[in-house]
Amino acid sequence: MARILDHAKGQPTVIQRSVAWFTGVLSAFADNVTTVIFVTPMAGQMALRTGVRPVVYLLPMVMAANIGGTATLIGDPPTS
Repeated sequence: MARILDHAKGQPTVIQRSVAWFTGVLSAFADNVTTVIFVTPMAGQMALRTGVRPVVYLLPMVMAANIGGTATLIGDPPTS
């Protein structure tokens, strides 16, 4: 989290893109729900530190998890 904030230099758009990218890549190798549960507290803290509403980071994060999960069968296992 600190690396993303340092890299973004406080710019919410850059933080949003970084969180989405991180979630998408992680979701390609882990389960989508696990990824979102893991990243949500970090995104919430980033929202508090930057003074933006958490939904600004959470919605793109969820969409990136779905996209990243469909990239491999590991991230989005088929259910019957």
